[in-house]
Amino acid sequence: MALAVESGRVGRFPPFTPPTEGPWDLPAMQTLEDTAAQWAYAAADHALTDQWAWVQQYWGGATLPPMPPPRWQWSPWALALLLVLGPRLVTGGVPTATVMSWVEAQPAATIPRRGPDGTAWGKTRRQHLERTVADVHARLQAWAQDVTDTVTTVITGAKRAGLTLTKLREGLAHHFTDWGQDLQRLVQTELSAARTDAILETATEAWALVRTHPNACASCHAAFDGKTFRILKQAPDHPAKHAETALWPGKWTLNWDKKPAEQWPAVPQHPRCRCRVVPQKTKPQGDA
Repeated sequence: MALAVESGRVGRFPPFTPPTEGPWDLPAMQTLEDTAAQWAYAAADHALTDQWAWVQQYWGGATLPPMPPPRWQWSPWALALLLVLGPRLVTGGVPTATVMSWVEAQPAATIPRRGPDGTAWGKTRRQHLERTVADVHARLQAWAQDVTDTVTTVITGAKRAGLTLTKLREGLAHHFTDWGQDLQRLVQTELSAARTDAILETATEAWALVRTHPNACASCHAAFDGKTFRILKQAPDHPAKHAETALWPGKWTLNWDKKPAEQWPAVPQHPRCRCRVVPQKTKPQGDA
């Protein structure tokens, strides 16, 4: 994933190219990741550039008038829809371009009754998707608010310290890397979780292997190598009883408050995890 900040605008802040862990196994997933990251990162860049233009206009005055509100080009809701529904749709065979145009057309805070391929989503299904999208939406809003708060803090501190515009710009540009890495982690993790849930919810097979990514970490190898898991369509009544032997949609969220040594096998196993679930018709011979 490479993010390019448009050149030639007022701020001329530096481009951000985050580190990569290698491509997704499904090309459409890479397209979704690139699109989601471009939408949000461009929005942050526009907000910062707008505020930079305002700072340059009023910097010489005794006081600064109220800062203009950030101009987000893509709403957190649209981004959340793409991250949650995108992997489910492309896994089901919907073209990526169709998914993206469909997401852009959806009103905020609602889940349509049908997907872009005409598939009907019942009330229970829509409510589940709405809760999931709302959760991701909240985290994207928190990220956006962090961008705004950081810009405000840096500008206020620079004004009080009597810094030059050049020093202020350097201070703001420094934050691009942190913003970009936070966004990349959120995007990659949510895409992995949504695709895993889609596979587990629609699989007709009873068993699954987890293929570790070529650059997988030691915790992923320890959790998945040589193991087979039963596929459950929903969380069991007693999750701990099935923690080491089964996978189900949303299982990864149960690791959030656990120490690494206490975490259950789940996909994603950690932020940015790109391991993938592979359903199996029968349990491979030799597995316990």
